[in-house]
Amino acid sequence: MTYFAAPGLKGLKVKTKVDYNKIVILSADFFNLAPEQILSKSRRMDIVDARRHIIHYLRIERGLTLSKIGSLLNGKDHTTIIHGLKSFSDLCQTEPKKQLILKDYLFYITSQL
Repeated sequence: MTYFAAPGLKGLKVKTKVDYNKIVILSADFFNLAPEQILSKSRRMDIVDARRHIIHYLRIERGLTLSKIGSLLNGKDHTTIIHGLKSFSDLCQTEPKKQLILKDYLFYITSQL
């Protein structure tokens, strides 16, 4: 469903329907991984990092619920999503390089959707 703001109204967000599988595919492309790797149970650091970026985007930028994000990532529990958000936030505060990667990632995802 798409909502459009009437002319003259400011501050009204335009909501568009997004294919969340496309976000996984674009993220896999950005991180040079296969989408199957991101959705797997692997704990390899590069795969976990890609998942954290997806979780951040879906929660902060798109406002999805924790359980919805978990179901999109192959049935992860909502507590796993909370842990991913917290650890990613901590990493971004302590490592400036992570902040730059996050900015590049967000620009890439938003420009492709």
